[in-house]
Amino acid sequence: MREIYKIIAFLTLCLLLGRGAVVYAAPQTFNVFSKCTDENEFECKIYSDLNGKKSVVLDYAKSPMIKKINSELFYMKSSCGSPCQIHLFIAPNKEDGTQELIAFDPKTNCLIESDSEKMQIIARKLFSKQKKVIANLKAKEFSVLPSGVSVYRFFKDESKFDDHSNFTLILDDFDRPLVTKKITQPCRI
Repeated sequence: MREIYKIIAFLTLCLLLGRGAVVYAAPQTFNVFSKCTDENEFECKIYSDLNGKKSVVLDYAKSPMIKKINSELFYMKSSCGSPCQIHLFIAPNKEDGTQELIAFDPKTNCLIESDSEKMQIIARKLFSKQKKVIANLKAKEFSVLPSGVSVYRFFKDESKFDDHSNFTLILDDFDRPLVTKKITQPCRI
């Protein structure tokens, strides 16, 4: 009988000690915000706050717009002149940006951007340097595009991802599509 009490006491002690040994990880808090020095928001800094530790992400942003994509990712858009824009994706401890954003799929973190110098439309995963050319803008079907300009402007308004992360690239002439090209899961590299 004494042995049973010893076993019960031992198991109770193990449970109590074991319960104290369990470490509960505090949830990570992450936020991105701007602070501007003027009321017109022409001179702003972009900050990230990770678990109470603030750091400057961007020293200068003009008229920033910040959108929370999920608990780990924010999107910031800022003007740098006409038609120049900065698109920055901010996650804890890393950033990724482009000046020629066409579309972004938050389900797959697939980013579609143009390269106006090379006349290409490119797909890539966010925070990855691996790129896949999904459209060669030197091809005959895109001959209506002017050269020497930022070509993303002609695609960004109408091009979009569907619910299955397939992408439709649309060359838009303000009132009608000139070229439509469907790409199945463009970031599957």
